[in-house]
Amino acid sequence: METGIRDKALSVWERLLLRGISSVLIVTVLNLLTIDSNWKEISYTENISAVMWLINVTIAFAVISIINILLRMTGLYNADAVILFMSSLLTGLMMLIEASDIYLSLITVAFVLFCAGFLIKRFPYFIKRLSFSSTTVKLTLFGLFLLTFIYVGTLVVLRYFLFKTPNFDFGIFSQMFYYMKETGLPMTTTERNYYLSHFAIHFSPVFYLILPVYFIFPHPVTLIVVQLLLVLSGAIPVYLMCKNKKYSGFITLGIVAVFLLYPTMRSGLFYDFHENKFLTPLLLWLLYFTEKEGLSLKAKNLLIAVFTLLSLMVKEDAAIYVACIGLFMLVYKKGKNDRLTGLFILLGAIIYFLIVYYLLGKYGAGSAINSIGRYDNFFVSDNDGLLDMLMNILKNPAYAIKQLLTAQKLEFVLWTMAPVLFVPLMSGNAAIYILLIPYLVINLLTNYGYQYDIGFQYTFGSCTLLIYMVILWFEGEDTIKKRAAVILMVISSLLISENSIASKNAYLDNVKEELDYCAEIFEILETIPEDKSVCADTWFVPALSGRREIYEYSENLDIETDFIVLDKRSKNAEEKSQKIVYEKLLEGYHVFGEIEEKIIILEK
Repeated sequence: METGIRDKALSVWERLLLRGISSVLIVTVLNLLTIDSNWKEISYTENISAVMWLINVTIAFAVISIINILLRMTGLYNADAVILFMSSLLTGLMMLIEASDIYLSLITVAFVLFCAGFLIKRFPYFIKRLSFSSTTVKLTLFGLFLLTFIYVGTLVVLRYFLFKTPNFDFGIFSQMFYYMKETGLPMTTTERNYYLSHFAIHFSPVFYLILPVYFIFPHPVTLIVVQLLLVLSGAIPVYLMCKNKKYSGFITLGIVAVFLLYPTMRSGLFYDFHENKFLTPLLLWLLYFTEKEGLSLKAKNLLIAVFTLLSLMVKEDAAIYVACIGLFMLVYKKGKNDRLTGLFILLGAIIYFLIVYYLLGKYGAGSAINSIGRYDNFFVSDNDGLLDMLMNILKNPAYAIKQLLTAQKLEFVLWTMAPVLFVPLMSGNAAIYILLIPYLVINLLTNYGYQYDIGFQYTFGSCTLLIYMVILWFEGEDTIKKRAAVILMVISSLLISENSIASKNAYLDNVKEELDYCAEIFEILETIPEDKSVCADTWFVPALSGRREIYEYSENLDIETDFIVLDKRSKNAEEKSQKIVYEKLLEGYHVFGEIEEKIIILEK
């Protein structure tokens, strides 16, 4: 055994104390599973008899004691520490799947990590020597990949079939792919309620990469599933980067698990379909090939060029992420060829950015250009632009720092940094912090709330770079400190991730009844001829998007369509639909079909 890392046996008093805490936690889990009441309310305790609670705790204590006796016979003297960790982890999961709250996450995670740290401290030699074969790592990661795909995939697909996906931003992309299949052009009518190319809003030719799949399976759900697979496929370059750096199977397994469990990767997937999410696999492949060994210089540069171009094609602002990777290589790398490659990536990203923004400004609908308004917190006058914003930041850095430290942005920092134990902020090399620039610029300096919310698409690029910074942090000797860190990261990512999507688990409540309920709506929607123009409430647009003319209903919409589809599933929607129906009947429409308290369809 190595000096200083011997496994340490628990004392009698420690075993009794841990056993008592574990007993309470186990009973807590049983109560959470069996009591149909909100544990976040003090009234929850009225459902628990003090006598029965004491009896249950005593029984749990006795069971744990018996387990300990049996395990001690096998040589495991610290079973109490293991049971404490497992019971704390299970309790944490049970709590965090109930409510999305970063502060609840932090308190719960802190306790679970404390228990995990106590366990690690008692088994340092075991953890130091624990190893996994390449086959074991691959099989375990494939299993985790599959579980994540099934779990998240089930929930995101249910969103569509339960009519939880609105026009913005799923209906517009669903119709765009219908047009791409039929005409080859990325056209929509529902994005601005007139016939328009989506590329006039955002330049994203990367969409054509998944068009062949849509040709085979022309359905809105195809987009959701392909997007999920693409994001999760980022685990492959993460694994290969760890292998390239010769990390142990233990560290590799942990890092890839962190990627698959990372809250941003899960939460953002629930917000429908967006090009931003393509950044995750493409940037990771780009980063992998920048450091890949064993390739000829020609092959390496070709692959870097391909993934640089593909990353840039995601969206006009993808140039920011790519430029930072180029700058990082230029400053961080030591080899002449690597630095030269970094310079070309940097210059290529800048040139691409300027060209695309010029074209969007001249021929586009203005959305991309007007996005500078998301930084109007740095504007002095209405005429200020990008250069004015940059100068204002330089002239008043104290104000800029203040903009980084709002309550909502601090919560965003916690959601994104806490799962990885703030490791991206702990680099010993200043050049690595270049990779934080998109995180600061895209997510923290802005005044646009969606960009600092992990539930939307604007975090995928910057958080992908955070994952890469985590990978870099593990370079060097495989120490007990690093092994402990990756264990704690996996636990923290799991707990915070589950908390971040807590509300989405509600899709599984009464799911059969809900699906039967919504199936009736799908049936009546299918009776509308595909060659007819339709105006529909936002929740019905995706299901009706396979047609040339589909518009999102609004009171200001000045377009006469063959059909109008109105939502009646809430009291407000019912009252709104009654008013609209009355007006439209006077304009010559008649009731085409109706399901009471669900939907009404009018035909001209």
